[in-house]
Amino acid sequence: MDGLQAHAKPIWATPMQPHNLHSDSIVSNGILVLMFVFLGVMRELTNLVRQKGRYFTDLSNFIAWALYVSCIIMAIHVVTTPPVFDCLDSLSFTALAVFLAWFDLLVYLQRFDRIGIYVVMFLEILKTLLKVLLVFSVLIIAFGLAFYILLSPGNHIGFKHIPLSIFRTFTMMLGEIDFLGTFVRPLPHLKTEGVDTTILMPMTTHLILLLFMILMPILLMNLLIGLAVGDIEAVKRNAQLKRLAMQVELHTDLERKLPDFFTSRVNKMELVEYPNRECRKTGIVQLFKCFLQDPFNESDEDPGDTPEDGLFDEMEKQKRKLKEISSVLEGQTHLLRLIIQKMEIKTEADDCDEGVDFESQLSLNKLSNHSRRKLLRRSTTLATAYRSQISTI
Repeated sequence: MDGLQAHAKPIWATPMQPHNLHSDSIVSNGILVLMFVFLGVMRELTNLVRQKGRYFTDLSNFIAWALYVSCIIMAIHVVTTPPVFDCLDSLSFTALAVFLAWFDLLVYLQRFDRIGIYVVMFLEILKTLLKVLLVFSVLIIAFGLAFYILLSPGNHIGFKHIPLSIFRTFTMMLGEIDFLGTFVRPLPHLKTEGVDTTILMPMTTHLILLLFMILMPILLMNLLIGLAVGDIEAVKRNAQLKRLAMQVELHTDLERKLPDFFTSRVNKMELVEYPNRECRKTGIVQLFKCFLQDPFNESDEDPGDTPEDGLFDEMEKQKRKLKEISSVLEGQTHLLRLIIQKMEIKTEADDCDEGVDFESQLSLNKLSNHSRRKLLRRSTTLATAYRSQISTI
C-alpha cells in the first residue's frame, strides 16, 4: 500500500532529475526551441537595421535578447552529448529563460485594449518604484552595515556576511523582522536554552532596530504605496495614450513588412455597413471581445450610450438651469420696475431723458442732510419691499 501511495504522487511533487535531461522528447523540444530562437534573432536583427539607434531605447528588446541567450544555452546543453555547459548552470539558465518568456508575454499583452491598459500601468508604476528604491537604497545599505557590525559577532547567520546582511535588511523592510528570534531570545540576561546566538550590545542594537522600524516599514513603505496609488488617474491617462501609440506603431510596422499585393487587398478606401442586417456572434468571438475591448468603455450592451452622450445630457441640463435663472431674473427686473413706478422714483435714465445736465446733477448731490435722510428712508423701504417680493418668488 505504501508503494502504491509512493507511485501515486502528482507530477509536480516529483523533483527534477538532472540525468533525465537527454531523453528523446526533450532533445526534440530543444531542437524546436533553437528553431524558434533563430526566427526570433532574425526578427530582432531586422528591427535593429530598420530602427537603428531607436532600437536601443526600448527595454523589451533587451529582454528579448536575454531570453534568446538563455534559451540557446539551455537548448545546447540538452541537444549536445556530452553537454557543453555544466548541468547546474544549464538549469539556472532554464529558470531564467522560463521567467523571461512569461515576462515577455506580459510586455506583449500591453498592446491589447482590455488587458493592455493594466500592463502599461503596471510597468509605469514599476519604473516609479525602482527609482524610489534606487534613491532610498542608501538607507537599506546603512541599516544593513549597522546590523552586520552589531549582530555578526553574536553568531547570527542572517548577518554573518555584508551582502547577506543587506539582503536580510531588505526582507526586514517587508515585515519579516523576527523580533523574538533575532532580538529577544539572544539577549544575555535571558539565557534561553537551545539558542546559540547572542547580542553583545543590546542597547545599541535595539536603538538601531527602533530607528529601522520607524523609517523603513512605516515611512518608506507608506511612501511607496502613496506613489503607486495616489497618481493612478494620471498614470491611467498616460497609459491609454501610450497603448494607442504602441498599437499605431505595431500596425505601421506590419504594413511595412507585408508585401504590396497583400496590403492592397486588405486596405479599403470605403466600407459599406448594413445597420438592419442581423450579425450573429459566436461564443468564441464574444470571448475574444470580452478580453480585447476597451476596459474603460462600458457600452457593450448599448452601443449608442457613449461618454459623449452623457456629456450632451449634462449640457442640456445646464441649459435648462440657465433658462430658469434667466426667467427668474426677468421677473425680478419687471417687479423692480413696477415698484419704482409705484414709488415715483426717478432713475438716472429718466433724468437723462428729461434733459438734466451736469450742473443740475451736481446740485442734486449737494442736498441737505434732511433730504438725504428722506432718500435713505425711501431706499430702505424699497429694499424691504424688494426682499419680500423675492421671497414670494
